[in-house]
Amino acid sequence: MSTFVEKQTERFGARYATYRGDWERAERLEIVPEFPLYVMLEQTFKCNLRCPTCILGDTKQAKTWAAPYMKRPLYDRIVAECGVEGLPSIAMNSTDEPLLVKDIVSRVEAARNAGIMDIVLSTNGHLLTRQKIADLICAGLTHLLFSIDAATEATYAKVRPGGGTLADVIRIIETVNELRGNSPVPRTRASFVVSSLNQHERRLFQQAFESLVDYIDFQTFAGFEENVSFAPIGTAFSDPTNFQCNSPFQRVVIRGNGDVLPCCSSYGYQLPLGNLKNGTIREIWTSHRAKQLREDFRANRYGEACTKCIKARAA
Repeated sequence: MSTFVEKQTERFGARYATYRGDWERAERLEIVPEFPLYVMLEQTFKCNLRCPTCILGDTKQAKTWAAPYMKRPLYDRIVAECGVEGLPSIAMNSTDEPLLVKDIVSRVEAARNAGIMDIVLSTNGHLLTRQKIADLICAGLTHLLFSIDAATEATYAKVRPGGGTLADVIRIIETVNELRGNSPVPRTRASFVVSSLNQHERRLFQQAFESLVDYIDFQTFAGFEENVSFAPIGTAFSDPTNFQCNSPFQRVVIRGNGDVLPCCSSYGYQLPLGNLKNGTIREIWTSHRAKQLREDFRANRYGEACTKCIKARAA
């Protein structure tokens, strides 16, 4: 069985290798691509769960930063420009639950038809059915990422309140494995954001999911406002004077109202680079505001929102 990278290289040739090389160089702040390498779409500022470590689980924060559903004309405009520009990678969501988008399968298919190589969907999994999984695979989804954060039902009930069980998610992952057969696509991931709620289950999570998904991602905690209380016990937070953020060198996030953000942090809502009502993605990506932000980041100069973000991240 071929690996995921081999499969993508077989489909796209040198273009895929160039993209991955550019990604690594942008991660080191060595280059600024002419167009984003990764576009993340916040298509609906909603979720079917109310997780305490997520901004959508905080009623006050969610109300403050709410944005409208991304209507299909805006989505199609984004994908059309991304296709012309040769965008290599797109995400169907940011912090939101993308399966709440009723025509999500059609939207994935539109991204594939535009020539976008990597099409990513991150989900809690509870809205996936056997038919939906089959449809998404057929539509061209290349990455299916499960946000889980627990290894037992007791902890899962704390980190994923609002419905569903850990056993439900495991059954969904098993269905994905069954339906994709010997294909490495879509590539699957189980993620675990280490917090005070689950830090005791890290090793158990590794043991439980290493045979179920293609890879496991242990992520550092990044809080927002008072939410930092969920940081792991004894956590040291990052120092803004010794921190390197590469987000505006690699990606943008586009909200349902057309705002273009430099990152997927909850603090990014305070830093719109522009709005698609007034320009294209390329124009915003190459704008003076975006260039100044990158220049500041290279020099470790961070504004108030970025400083808060860094200080809320586990070191």
